[in-house]
Amino acid sequence: MSVARSGPLPRVPAAILRPLSWGYRAAVGARNAVYDRLGAGAALGRPTISIGNVVAGGTGKTPVTAWIARRLIAAGHRPLIALRGYASAADPERSDEALEYRELLPQTPLAIGADRRRAIASIDRATFDVVLLDDAFQHRRLRRDLDLVLVDATRPSLEDALLPCGWLREPATALRRADAVIVTRAKATGGALADRIAMLHGRPPIAWLRHVWRRLAMHAPTGRCELLPLDWLRGRRVAVCAGVGNPAAFFEQLEASGALIAAQVPARDHQRFDEAFLRGLEGHLGGARPRGADGGVDALVVSRKDWVKLRAADWARLGAPVAVPELEIEPIEGEEALAQIVLAAAQRSAGRE
Repeated sequence: MSVARSGPLPRVPAAILRPLSWGYRAAVGARNAVYDRLGAGAALGRPTISIGNVVAGGTGKTPVTAWIARRLIAAGHRPLIALRGYASAADPERSDEALEYRELLPQTPLAIGADRRRAIASIDRATFDVVLLDDAFQHRRLRRDLDLVLVDATRPSLEDALLPCGWLREPATALRRADAVIVTRAKATGGALADRIAMLHGRPPIAWLRHVWRRLAMHAPTGRCELLPLDWLRGRRVAVCAGVGNPAAFFEQLEASGALIAAQVPARDHQRFDEAFLRGLEGHLGGARPRGADGGVDALVVSRKDWVKLRAADWARLGAPVAVPELEIEPIEGEEALAQIVLAAAQRSAGRE
């Protein structure tokens, strides 16, 4: 079998990564075998819906989870979102995902921590009647009433090797364990991806979702925020910082909006906006010279995930406005089928204390 070289460590020689990938496969297989024998995991005493994936990196879980939460709220439910708080072990409450959820869903309680059962138990049970487990397909210690898996149409990676050679967290055949598969960042439906998912999962995707930029939140160094149409980007010179799991999709949307990318700021997924990184940002912005000057840019464009961290730092010193695209989930196909299974799961009895 050929080993994919598209994973998170592409510069490391394949001779080193292959044994690591094989060892990882063996560990994942052994772990799944244990959970297959143990059964469904511990019940939370509330209807529980998991939103996860089989691929490392971004598949759009946060906006999809927020979309599901809003559908539940519109139906009269009170969801709680449980997340690990990744890459912020010292203070998971300040993780980018937690900060982003608080901006998207300010009235929705969050349970944050690697031990999700304990984190959920710390929340007043009167404040929620359904639990959404963020990025929990591999978190098999908890029972769920609905297991949703996302596949990113721009980087499905279902033929990849396992980490670290490829992007797969577990073999793609694990899709069989899911109740339904959702395709994110889709431009169309059907085709080879639908066929591949149907073969691995046993059924075609239940829904196809598109990630759409609707407008820009433009933050001036003075602290003023202005909402602008997306057309503002057309012909503008921008610097871009995309500390997200799948930055290629972010750059593609930016270019489709007509922006001229003058500088790309290297950033990891869950990038920390510390002093060293801010100094690097200043360099990429060319000292924030005005439009028309050599190397000048009209704005720094970042994702909402990056903005919630950048705004907590001394970002005004950059001297340039920061443009944050406001993203929405737009179903292409299967919206009602997805909403139906989500609402059905939320109605299930919680009598499994």
